Amino acid sequence: MTDKEKGFLGEEIAAEFLQSKGLEILERNYVTRGGELDIIAKDGETLVFVEVKTRLGTDFPGAEAMDEKKISFMLRCAERYVLDKKDLASDMKSRFDFVEICFEDGRFNGKPKIIHSTNIIF
Repeated sequence: MTDKEKGFLGEEIAAEFLQSKGLEILERNYVTRGGELDIIAKDGETLVFVEVKTRLGTDFPGAEAMDEKKISFMLRCAERYVLDKKDLASDMKSRFDFVEICFEDGRFNGKPKIIHSTNIIF
């Protein structure tokens, strides 16, 4: 499985998980010149920018991939989204979430462990 396929699989699982928690998915793979946001969702009156990491095994927690460069890209993309969608987003609060999809058996089958961190602080 390629990295792109692995990422798509994780994002599919994360989107379904977020929807099961009552979030409305607004966008997937929102791309700007500064980077990409995996999922943009609405949780009540809150705009939620979601980073998804998909991992095999338990040796490398996905949160470690959230380095300063990735955080900076996420912030710039979120700002761009709010500017582009001001009719929708200008009056909404916003937050950043992180969803880690972990296939602990080391293969992309079976049920993954899902870790959802809400309102992460950079």
